[in-house]
Amino acid sequence: MKIKELKELKHEELVKRLAKLEKEYGELLFELRTGQETNYAMKKSKKREIARIKTLIKSPVVEEKKEDIAEEKEPKKEKKIEKEEKSETKKEKK
Repeated sequence: MKIKELKELKHEELVKRLAKLEKEYGELLFELRTGQETNYAMKKSKKREIARIKTLIKSPVVEEKKEDIAEEKEPKKEKKIEKEEKSETKKEKK
């Protein structure tokens, strides 16, 4: 999967995909060692995709998506009220 496609996924989907790939990677290593599989290039590509996903999970872009999901659950009117209250308190402190 390309990085652009991975960036579109949500945090939960990335975690599930990571678990699936790590399992596949372990099975692939076993098959390579026992001689059932001879395509060593697959090992490299799986390892790179795992690294891409781990990088994305730690990146701020995914964290923002996580926060957006949480914000979608609260009503939008409440968000506006909270923002106004925060700005008023900041003005009062100054």
